[in-house]
Amino acid sequence: MTQGDDTNSEWDLEANNAQQLLVLAYMQLSLLPKRSDGSKLTTVASFGAYRVRLVELTSRSDMLHPLWIELFDGRAGRVIDSVGFPDIQGAGQIVEVFMAEAARLSGIAPPNPNSQ
Repeated sequence: MTQGDDTNSEWDLEANNAQQLLVLAYMQLSLLPKRSDGSKLTTVASFGAYRVRLVELTSRSDMLHPLWIELFDGRAGRVIDSVGFPDIQGAGQIVEVFMAEAARLSGIAPPNPNSQ
């Protein structure tokens, strides 16, 4: 991002992009077949071996949220982090955070000087 008065507009563009990718992924879930466990999974964004994924669980238990955003490491074959949501309304911010982290981990983005 650049320094100056237009920084907020660039931030808004990045946030809008994450939200748009999330909405597209959510719409794609309806077209996908269920996996063997009954869930559906699609990739929101990829950065090298790291993927931000959207998972829809079929369990309608009060204990679990039906939608999950995951940060997935394709090389290790494991989920690094995940956050559940009752719907996609509040998930855009997490998608944005996970996209930034995936870009950083893959070497696409410079390290965040605030993270330690």
